[in-house]
Amino acid sequence: MVLESQARESDVVSHLAAGAGAAEDTHIPDDKSGKSAEYDEVEGQEIQPPDGGFRAWSVVLGAWCVQFVAYGIGNSFGTFQSYYSEHQLVGLSADTVSWIGSLQLFLLLFGGSFVGPLFDAYGARWLVFSGSVLYIFSFFILSACRRYYQFIIVHGILLGIASTLMFHPAMAATSHYFDKRKALAMGIVVTGGGVGGVVLPLLLSNLFEKLGYGWTIRVLAFIFLAFLIVANLTIKALLPPRKPTPILQTFQGLKEANLVLLTAGSWFFSLGLITPYFFLPGYAQVIGSGTTFSLYCITFLSVGSVVGRVVMGFFSDRLGRFNVFVACLLISGILVLAMWLHCTSTATLIAFAVLFGFFTGGCESLVPACAGQISSQRMTGNRLGLMWAIGSFASLVSGPIGGALVAHSSLSGHEGYSGAIIFSGVAFFISAVCILASRLATDRRIFAVV
Repeated sequence: MVLESQARESDVVSHLAAGAGAAEDTHIPDDKSGKSAEYDEVEGQEIQPPDGGFRAWSVVLGAWCVQFVAYGIGNSFGTFQSYYSEHQLVGLSADTVSWIGSLQLFLLLFGGSFVGPLFDAYGARWLVFSGSVLYIFSFFILSACRRYYQFIIVHGILLGIASTLMFHPAMAATSHYFDKRKALAMGIVVTGGGVGGVVLPLLLSNLFEKLGYGWTIRVLAFIFLAFLIVANLTIKALLPPRKPTPILQTFQGLKEANLVLLTAGSWFFSLGLITPYFFLPGYAQVIGSGTTFSLYCITFLSVGSVVGRVVMGFFSDRLGRFNVFVACLLISGILVLAMWLHCTSTATLIAFAVLFGFFTGGCESLVPACAGQISSQRMTGNRLGLMWAIGSFASLVSGPIGGALVAHSSLSGHEGYSGAIIFSGVAFFISAVCILASRLATDRRIFAVV
């Protein structure tokens, strides 16, 4: 009986190693920091992530493509908002138009509470495929939209649902494949959204003038189709399917102080992040930078974000993911209140956009990396989904709150944005306090690499 049991255990290990595409030995890594292990237990065996290799990096490539498509549009909504406000939705207030982008981001993140457990149970393939089909279909419908309710349904709801079906499996699958280089891998993945934020505003600004709205959206649909084909061919789950997670088990992580505080910090981070991405183009016009330049503001934000996501991902694996996260949040808050609040020139606005994008981009790569650090492999998708679902409410209300603060301000010119700017800066400082508390709940040693 003992020999049969050992044989069965050996078969399990061989099967899982082959499924991961890596000839890795299974062993228990040292866990000196008291954090959750970066592996999972399957039928009595603990599986070490490959932490590299062709299969792992191909998943990174596919997840990058998903980020470019799904999050790139969200990062570019400032450009859409400016165009909608001057054409199809002229006459509507900024906070009214901002509900379109806020709704898309809300559904992208909130859907994680449903998609995360589905990924843990069934893997990534069918989720990514169904999201891809719906995404391309929605873009062709979007090209014919003319009224506000149509943009809400298509740009806000349909694109939001399609995005969440792709986004969460891509992020969770990437986290499964890496341990020591987790933050670097996640940082590379989330640059996809930043690159989308660089390329798409430039592409939209030029195509809107040359092709008009309808064909611009259709051209984007064909471009996105190519990216999503790559994603569907490369994104695969590391772990085999299992029974769906009971709904109550989804919320068990909220009993752990470090996860609760990390979730709260991520919520306030999302609350502060949306305001610059939605309203920096309008601010640029108010200070006299011109309409064309205002459309490029998102590009400057995204250029900084792309660099920050990779650089901070690299250093956080060495200095500690929580440590670097706290530092980036504090610097982001200082930039908002000390630089953007008093900005009156185009040169200063460019500098702010690049620096702010750099440090907040680092934060975006560290949210999933920190969550994966304190979670087992099996619960990574589940916990990330729960965190993003809670954070989605911040994305939903941030844009409209910022728009209302601008619309109802008694001040004129760029000073009319002061309320929205202060609101964003304070949110970053609150987020930093929460992440610092989460870091101390994970490891109380002051100089520890956490």
